[in-house]
Amino acid sequence: MQIFRRRVKGAPRIIVVGNLKGGTGKSTIAVNTASALADEGHRTVIIDTDPQKSATLWSSGSLLPAAVAEFPLRDLNAAGEWIEELDILRTRYTRLVIDLPAVVSPVLASAFLVADVILIPSSTSEVDVQATKRTLRYVGQTRRERAAAPPKVLIVPSQVRAGWFDDGGVRGQLEGFGEEMVEPVRYDKKFGKAFQARRWVGDIASGSSAHRDVLALARRIESVLKEPDRVMPRISTSPATA
Repeated sequence: MQIFRRRVKGAPRIIVVGNLKGGTGKSTIAVNTASALADEGHRTVIIDTDPQKSATLWSSGSLLPAAVAEFPLRDLNAAGEWIEELDILRTRYTRLVIDLPAVVSPVLASAFLVADVILIPSSTSEVDVQATKRTLRYVGQTRRERAAAPPKVLIVPSQVRAGWFDDGGVRGQLEGFGEEMVEPVRYDKKFGKAFQARRWVGDIASGSSAHRDVLALARRIESVLKEPDRVMPRISTSPATA
């Protein structure tokens, strides 16, 4: 059954955030980017499919500008029903941000098939880089299945310390994937404080570097969504070592 959709101008958009390794800042980016999109005027929901439920916990005070829905999918046989439920949310929201678990799973396969944009957070540790390579192989499978309307992919350097990005080291490690690499979401203790307060960083530290990083990412996503579909570079299929 073909479950992906052609993109239609003005239609709700699905942004998927995932990497096949935990600790890459995935949920932090999902929650804060979704909140930034909501703050920019989009009706936004964060769809928490991760068993760790970080996004759900972050929203427990109901203080985020984006709604949150727990939406697990553990059985591939239920993928059709999961997509139908997702379609219901598409009638209520204009931006759906899916926070994926950090493992190969039915929800990863299903979410990639319906995504308009896939965000892949990655630090520059060798383990993270190898996990990003594995994630991109699944993206490659999705592109082959969705040749007429492939998802757009953004590599998001995450947890980057001051000076790491500008010295070329981070760029050198992540640019080799053949995907667009956006400006980094830098390491900042304000993200931890935002989690503790059950708010997003734009609420507790408006105008800070952390807030600016998230806004820049949200605006780049919006810019990408306006671009016409295009053929993306081929992904390397060389074996991972991690």
